[in-house]
Amino acid sequence: MELTLCITNKCNLKCTYCYQESRYLQNNMNKETAKKIVDAKIKDLHDSSDEKFNVVFIGGEPLLNYEIIVFSVNYINEKLKMWQGKKKFSMTTNGLALTDEIADFLITNNFNIGISLDGDKESHDTYRKTKSGKGSFEKSFRAALMLKNKGAHISIRMTITPALVHKFAYNVKFFANNGFDIIAPVCDFTAEWTDEELNILYNNYILLKEWYLNNYHKVDLVCFQGRFYDYLCRGGKFCKAGLRSHYVYDINGKAYPCTYVVGRDDFMLGDYSNLKSREEVVNIYKKYAGINEKCNECNIAYFCHGRKCGFLNVCCTNKLTESSNILCEHEKFIYKIIEDVILELYEKKDERIFNLINYVDKNEKKQQGFYNVVGRSVI
Repeated sequence: MELTLCITNKCNLKCTYCYQESRYLQNNMNKETAKKIVDAKIKDLHDSSDEKFNVVFIGGEPLLNYEIIVFSVNYINEKLKMWQGKKKFSMTTNGLALTDEIADFLITNNFNIGISLDGDKESHDTYRKTKSGKGSFEKSFRAALMLKNKGAHISIRMTITPALVHKFAYNVKFFANNGFDIIAPVCDFTAEWTDEELNILYNNYILLKEWYLNNYHKVDLVCFQGRFYDYLCRGGKFCKAGLRSHYVYDINGKAYPCTYVVGRDDFMLGDYSNLKSREEVVNIYKKYAGINEKCNECNIAYFCHGRKCGFLNVCCTNKLTESSNILCEHEKFIYKIIEDVILELYEKKDERIFNLINYVDKNEKKQQGFYNVVGRSVI
């Protein structure tokens, strides 16, 4: 079960690609609201068969309401004393408000921390500026180094935009060369991409493929490793956001299915005290769904991110079941990249790939094409 708390609308940056309409507001969640949300979610947790509880703090910039992070974490730890190892906390931050005290608290509570850094100074400062128009690279990079040096569970969260795509591979290597071993590049699919820019993106993926195959034992590149399961498992899974297992709560305790639609009245699913029924939620979703013949006929539909992340689709096309043309083209060429990487790692007898293949073989509906290529010796 997952709980996402949007604990503040405040932000100390003014990123030009930000999709959150609430960025113009300046409000925080209070303790009373946080407590009521947590109480309701823990009740759901005890009523379910779930054995894990993932809590995610988002904003705005979540560290601008650090008081609520501390309160919520301590309260959850108190309520779930017997859940050691079964609850996880995570957060993505720009790091500008990070201090030694905050870093130590996050590390003590085993937070998974994503630091938003788009690349080297030139790349990062293109979009991620302060409200006075100054670049934020120096402070964000310093925060990332502090967390790394303290032994935190840290990843670099890169946003890939059309204007910076030519430095995509370079920037991944920049972070790896600075000692960061988990790098999570994410394309901005809400932007307008030209054919030329998509071609540059594809060529950078090819460069990264060759680099990754020589460095996979040292660096987790999430845009590759995060898609291995998608490729191997034939039974593609649509996200169940808003269907009891996952909600996002805004600062006032209103519930939404996904961060992409926080603040949209048409996707508001009630609040912590009165959530809409499954039938009501499904009826809302039906208004934004439809039969997509193009996707149904696609032979990589099971792999496609657009078939899983309906609310990314809503951001781009206002339809749960209709991906943007940009996402569609991206998935077609990243599929081939992932296929090549998996086959290369299989040939290298990489233990993680063998473990994942064995798991899928025993527990999921397989993507048979891969097994036809490598044979059954893996089992």
